[in-house]
Amino acid sequence: MACFVIWNAPYVSPAIERIPEEHVRFESMREGLVETYLKAWKSAEKETHHRYLSRREAGPYSPKEFGASRGKPWPNHGHIWPNFDEPLRDRVKKVPKAIKDVVCTSFGYAVSEKFIEVLEACDPGRNQYLPFEFIDRAGNPLPDRRWLLNVTSRLATIDVDRSGPNVVESSNATVCVNAGPTSLVFDKKRIAGRAIWYEWLYVHEGIAVTEIFWSALQKAKCTGWSPKFEEHFPEV
Repeated sequence: MACFVIWNAPYVSPAIERIPEEHVRFESMREGLVETYLKAWKSAEKETHHRYLSRREAGPYSPKEFGASRGKPWPNHGHIWPNFDEPLRDRVKKVPKAIKDVVCTSFGYAVSEKFIEVLEACDPGRNQYLPFEFIDRAGNPLPDRRWLLNVTSRLATIDVDRSGPNVVESSNATVCVNAGPTSLVFDKKRIAGRAIWYEWLYVHEGIAVTEIFWSALQKAKCTGWSPKFEEHFPEV
């Protein structure tokens, strides 16, 4: 079984303030990542005809994925991010008594050391944990550390033929999952032993996890994520 995950309400915990200069750094990283992938695309000599391909045909790292409608990549979208030493930062409006294991920041999900230990036990060495800090109004880092989770697998694992009629083909040959799916089927061969991945083609902003990883998070009492839909779907 597998499921899609989403953060719990309240959606942001703790309440944060964006720091403009931090987002200047972040945008520079995102632009550099786009440039890296576009160079790789050109070196594969595909750029001359990519405009005639569907997203499915063009693939998960094509120029179509960085257009106006989809923008620059974020952590968790299945890209390898460059290493950086200086943490990205959000300022908390008020120092919280406790922080969940998975929280939403202005850069994406930030996760605890406990979360990382669980993920590494299920899927070692595959994903990235980028340096991040919550700081107080005086600029001091909070002692409860978090890292930005970067899910590095960008996959299309839903078996459309075996999934229910809620999976439809849109005009640009992208498969769309309607709200409240009840009969999705994941292809275990495409998951290929991963515990977590970004479903780039079939759903919008879709982070999926296996039942094994989800159960391990629950056993470790990691807080902050819930299933996006009530159903957990089979891996076949």
